[in-house]
Amino acid sequence: MFLPLKSLLKYSIFAKMHPSQYLLKKYWGYESFRGIQENAIKSILSGTDTLIIMPTGGGKSLCYQIPALMAKGICIVISPLIALMKDQVQQLSKKGIPAAALYSGQNNLESRELYRQALDETIKLLYVSPERLQSERFQRFLTQANVSFIAVDEAHCIAQWGHDFRPAYLRIKELRYTLPKVPILALTATATQKVAEEITQQLNFKNGKIIQDTFLREELGLHVKKVENKESILKALLQDVDRSAIVYCRSRKSCRDLASLLQQAGLSATYYHAGLKKEERDRAQNDWLKNNCKVIVCTNAFGMGIDKPDVGMVIHYDLPENLEAYYQEVGRAGRDGKYAQGILLYTESSIQKHRDMLALKFPAEEQLRQLYNEVCNYLKIPVGAGTGEYFDFDLYAFLNTTKLNAYTAWHGIQLLAKQNIWHLSESVHVPIRIQILASNEDLKHLATQYHRQDALIKQLLRMYSGIWHHPVGMNEYDLASTLKQPVQQIIQDLLFLAARQYIELIPKRDKPQLYFTDQRYPAEQIVLHYDDILWHKQREQDRSNALIHYVRNTTTCRMKMLAQYFGQQSPVCGKCDVDQVKHIPLSLTSVKEYIDHALLNQQEVQINHIVHHWPIDVQEHVLQHIRHLIQAGSYKVNSLGALCLAS
Repeated sequence: MFLPLKSLLKYSIFAKMHPSQYLLKKYWGYESFRGIQENAIKSILSGTDTLIIMPTGGGKSLCYQIPALMAKGICIVISPLIALMKDQVQQLSKKGIPAAALYSGQNNLESRELYRQALDETIKLLYVSPERLQSERFQRFLTQANVSFIAVDEAHCIAQWGHDFRPAYLRIKELRYTLPKVPILALTATATQKVAEEITQQLNFKNGKIIQDTFLREELGLHVKKVENKESILKALLQDVDRSAIVYCRSRKSCRDLASLLQQAGLSATYYHAGLKKEERDRAQNDWLKNNCKVIVCTNAFGMGIDKPDVGMVIHYDLPENLEAYYQEVGRAGRDGKYAQGILLYTESSIQKHRDMLALKFPAEEQLRQLYNEVCNYLKIPVGAGTGEYFDFDLYAFLNTTKLNAYTAWHGIQLLAKQNIWHLSESVHVPIRIQILASNEDLKHLATQYHRQDALIKQLLRMYSGIWHHPVGMNEYDLASTLKQPVQQIIQDLLFLAARQYIELIPKRDKPQLYFTDQRYPAEQIVLHYDDILWHKQREQDRSNALIHYVRNTTTCRMKMLAQYFGQQSPVCGKCDVDQVKHIPLSLTSVKEYIDHALLNQQEVQINHIVHHWPIDVQEHVLQHIRHLIQAGSYKVNSLGALCLAS
């Protein structure tokens, strides 16, 4: 069993510590909890349904990981992404905490072993996707397991009013029927009051509570800069960063091009997006995490679950999708408690582009029907077929074939998923399927010529009923164990039999899959609830307007403005561009005094070092003052482009 905590506390120097503090120190190395963490832990351990709203970087995962270690039984963690689950399990395993994840790319032997460990409670946290909850095997497991509580990560996905709604999250409340006495802990970084209310309703909270952390990130300075040339500003900003940095942009091409631009400027940079091969993504992420490179340029596919403390700057090269996404992404800076900056660059054309992309995101009803038809044709599914089947679906290969705009097609596929027409998964493990094609005469011949393969077919007949009539899913590991042969030998013998038409062999699948909930219909007959789509479109329009209002704001503290958007309160931060412009003098005299002070102990100073002393929103004015002082003869620019005294 895991961690005899009472015994350890009784005899150790930690005897006077609360068990939660002991675990915090032992596994995470922290002396004390931050913000609302301790209240959240006490709430779920008391058996109270609890919603935690905590800014990105506030330590949400500790709110369920520590009580999972303290409580008897196993904690079920529902998480939206396989990559996020894997990362969490990896981080916990490094600390010596037994955790595991059930996801669709695993074979039957692996999943069976994980279920056994969960039932034995040799693991304390089991991560699953919301789709997993509906499988019969998982439902049986829940009735046998000792579940301490359920943690719902990224809980805003359950809300129609949330920014990343996922229909599968709506089924979580069905766990109330299977596990009526098990409390639920829901966690999110971004929730307006309406979203918070919907989360508690959808999860059927019983006398639950909402615990909300302070919105203010005291170490984070938010800046918005209207620029003419984003590339030159980006290079200048990153030249002076002494810690790690993240640059977010909206397209994969921009990721690659900007990383190349920064490398040519002498900066250590890499890039990351979902279109890279897994090994390329892992290499880029690890190089950045291990500080082998300083800057990672990425789409919003990067960052969820990443807990790198020394990020000194997050730059949005393109406008983020909405304020929810912006607050999550910019919150990845300053987790070490040191001052960090979140800088958003924009042009007037980028605002128009943002509006155009919103229009593309919601195809017309006839476009959705066209998309449905093109996907079915691409997968070669005839009308009347496809019900309950998984199909290998190379999304990006398909996008290259469609007549629709790729951005429109991608979001259209997601909209059709929300209409429950299909489900697109990162990957689904579909086992090897076999049907016996041989006649009785063929099998007699096999028995006289190929003894090992004959034993294999006889074992298949014993283990899998119906194998004569249709393809049946089989487990190569079970066969290997029963026949006492290596798995590779079993595979080779199956290929041998298939080549000679004794069996039909359908290989296993581990690629991204499109699962059809119903048969293919003629496009004009599929049922579309387009009013729902128009409702979501209006919500997105409201979010877009809020983002543009935030970007163009020059009078209200940015942290205070974000807090108001989420229905919260925050004092003036004093660190954003709006607050600093109000308090920092920007006269010609103050700029000259700063330059003179800089030149007291050195003969020259780089102009960009002078400019970057001031907040980003006034840097253009500083540059104008410098030009005026040069023209007035106070300073000159030497052959290296540095500023020095004119005399």
